[in-house]
Amino acid sequence: MSETVENRWIWPFELLERIGQGGMGEVWKARFVKNDRIVAVKLLPSDVTDETVLARFEREVGLLRDMRHPHIVHTFGGTTDGPRSSGQGGPGKSPNRRFYAMEYLTGGTLQDVLERDGRLPPETVVRYAKQICAALAFAHDRGVIHRDLKPGNFLLAEDGTLKLADFGLAAVREGNKLTAEGRTMGTFRYMAPEQIRGRPPACPQTDLYALGVVLFELLTGAPPFTGETPAETLQMHLKRPAPRVVSREPHCPPGLDALVADLMQKRIEDRPASATEVGERLVQLDEQVALRQRTPAMTLDLPPVRAGEPQVSDDDLTVAPPPRTVAAPADGIKWTAAGALAVCGLLLPAAALWQAGDAALERAEARWIEGLRSDDPQRRVAAAVTLGQLGEDGSANYDALVEALESEDVAVRAAAATALAAFPTYRGELDSILNKVQKTDAEERVRQAAQATRRTLEGEPEPVGGRGSTLWAWAASLGLLLAAGFVAFRT
Repeated sequence: MSETVENRWIWPFELLERIGQGGMGEVWKARFVKNDRIVAVKLLPSDVTDETVLARFEREVGLLRDMRHPHIVHTFGGTTDGPRSSGQGGPGKSPNRRFYAMEYLTGGTLQDVLERDGRLPPETVVRYAKQICAALAFAHDRGVIHRDLKPGNFLLAEDGTLKLADFGLAAVREGNKLTAEGRTMGTFRYMAPEQIRGRPPACPQTDLYALGVVLFELLTGAPPFTGETPAETLQMHLKRPAPRVVSREPHCPPGLDALVADLMQKRIEDRPASATEVGERLVQLDEQVALRQRTPAMTLDLPPVRAGEPQVSDDDLTVAPPPRTVAAPADGIKWTAAGALAVCGLLLPAAALWQAGDAALERAEARWIEGLRSDDPQRRVAAAVTLGQLGEDGSANYDALVEALESEDVAVRAAAATALAAFPTYRGELDSILNKVQKTDAEERVRQAAQATRRTLEGEPEPVGGRGSTLWAWAASLGLLLAAGFVAFRT
């Protein structure tokens, strides 16, 4: 078929323009003749006769018809009937083609966004990731594993809503014969180790691994593994530890970096338990981003130099002997002092807002330190991750995380070891502490987290000053400005 067609009918749809093509058929922009609504129609080529492919396409129609969720592409239905009889209305006869109709989205795909922008800011990635997790949780609760998550399968609506599409490779956990154990299916850049091996069968964590790869690519602009051949890339997924996001994008928030690393663990049991759990961690990331917001930068409208004011010449630079009595300050000095007082008046409210932000930060820190000692294992892990996000903005979280390295809970120890990457000021001390964890902890997951944090800290630039020094600098500057203003006007 050509890219644009006229009088091409799959009754009751008029096909207008092909907008996509893949291994499971073509996607066309189409018009529903009964109400002129524009939809997307996915159809198989008419020459497809393979019974497995046909059955998989029919099953996709059935799956999508039951998937009613804001972040899954809405499907209106389809048909797998043969040629339409001459008694049916419409111009001409439809060929023997299987198809279904779905909502038409005009925002493109995440792949299009990547090709246009290169990479996305963390806050945008978190927003998209929460929507993806909502769709995955809905599908997983119904026993459906997508098995082909990739940027090209996430469509964008005009309002920015993200929707998951293309369930053509989806596996249904109960007795699925179309995606039998031992067969490798999917897109090689995003496949989990068990999907590559064909065993054990696909599970929710299979999709979560692919989600980690997608998030890594959104944050850095490239997938974590790219070999010269597909086989080499698959071997990397099987055997090579996944790189950390911060190794390619240093400004990634530590909590988001840790989450992506957890999603791309080689062993199924080391990944998060569910898409719901991942969504909860993403919500906590949003909360910490809000807490770390600071007062917007202020701009001062300074008066321009007045026209006609005398200019300083070289002759004016002759140094005269100082008078014996203290002269009254020149107008320029008084204006400078007035400006200093005005600046103080503007900066003092900002300092008050900063102090209020500190109080909120301290309350949040205390709450999460308490959560680190809670009876709920998931809350303990979430607390460790969140304290890592606070990093050196917090005053007591470092000690709490070091203490958590002795926890009986393996997940808490691993989360604490990862979170400590946010404390470059303590690099020397942490190297010794984490080296001990590497040598003595009984769990490989914890040892790997400690090793990854040591490597991260080795690459961190030497910290200069800190939050406390910044506050002292503000206080000193304000004091000097106030003193200058006071002296000028007293004289």
